Amino acid sequence: TNPTPVVIFPPPAPVPPPPAPVLPVAAIPESTPDAGLVVTEDAVASQLADQGIPVLQMAVPPDADEPSLAVPVSLLDAADASGKRVSIDTGAATIQFAPGAFPSETLSEGADGAGAVYLKLFAGRTSPDLAAQRSAALATAPGNVLKPFGGLMFSFEATYAQGDASQAVTTFRSPLTIRIPVPASALVGQDGERLGVYWFNPQTQAWQYMGGIYDPVAGTISFETTHFSEYAVLRSDAAFADTATHWARQEIGRMAARQIAKGTGGNLFSPERPMTRAEFVALLVRTMGVLPTREAATAPGTGQVWNVFSDVLSGKWYAAELQKAWTLGILQRSDGAAFRPETDITRQEMAVLMLRVLRARGYATPQADVSALASAYGDAAGVDAGARDAVSVCTQLQLLRGRTGTLAGKTVLLLAPKGNGTRAEVLTVRYRLLTLLD
Repeated sequence: TNPTPVVIFPPPAPVPPPPAPVLPVAAIPESTPDAGLVVTEDAVASQLADQGIPVLQMAVPPDADEPSLAVPVSLLDAADASGKRVSIDTGAATIQFAPGAFPSETLSEGADGAGAVYLKLFAGRTSPDLAAQRSAALATAPGNVLKPFGGLMFSFEATYAQGDASQAVTTFRSPLTIRIPVPASALVGQDGERLGVYWFNPQTQAWQYMGGIYDPVAGTISFETTHFSEYAVLRSDAAFADTATHWARQEIGRMAARQIAKGTGGNLFSPERPMTRAEFVALLVRTMGVLPTREAATAPGTGQVWNVFSDVLSGKWYAAELQKAWTLGILQRSDGAAFRPETDITRQEMAVLMLRVLRARGYATPQADVSALASAYGDAAGVDAGARDAVSVCTQLQLLRGRTGTLAGKTVLLLAPKGNGTRAEVLTVRYRLLTLLD
């Protein structure tokens, strides 16, 4: 049944970041014709000197011939020494990276010629003919659920230039963050949370999901990548046959668009089926991204990772996911010698695991208030002592919400802490957690 919704005040809207300033550019020396427009070190001297500025911001002038900008490698070295990141706005997209993300030594070894070395970044719209070809490929994709969106298809290129020589850079040492503007006009009548960023795989001739976080306040979608290629913002119409009229259909559809919600076969989601402890942990691991990790447990003298829990066998589908959850700190020794992976998860267990994820991500959680929990929910006394803080925090953050029920003949709000979470409830809770962390 549909849990009674709880009215909450929306969180304050985040303040959009200030636009990157358009910095002066100088024509590249004629000896390096491939570099185009260049940001000089003098143009960013004040940003380099100011320790309060963590990111050097540069932008291509609106009247530039192409959406690209070249940066002297010496400037990247200076930014690296100052502990600053670099942000380049080409108009079509903004690329932010740590200076050490690019393997600059490969150019100095391979470039032929003398003079300064430049890193040129290009980020622009795909040509109309190529965009038409790539859009046609969507119609043949499995399920036909991916749709073009606002013509947002792009080519990203990175090149080193020195003298008359140039060298393409396709992979990076650390992820680059790319932010793409999403026109408000393209979103009329559309769900922005069904948007995602995809890259075109030339080997399979298919679009592959990269991720992407849509920010309605800034009007952008951002993602991370360790390689340059063709990218597109696409809309996913993924849906399941048995959720068309379900109370959680919006959240399930959005999570399916992000390739987090998986079906149970035959285009079914089985929303009312309970979810096991292993399934819930696997869901958390798949959606948490990069987290600080701790040393994995090893058998003495062997250096081999061993099963932390006695009932998690290496041949099970969830074994790798649970091991990853252990290294991320989502699972802990206090959980006991046995994990009970195929037991249905309870709502209080979900709260404990979500609190660990929040802390692993460095999220500033509110203080637990057990007395407030007791006054708000009629069955709060049924929460196990070891889970009370987690349940309190998760209810304050509206990750876990109450159900209307009857207790001692009165209609009250209940936690049902030891009740099982259905697949629909779990996906909805996970959607709230993802929204909170994004």
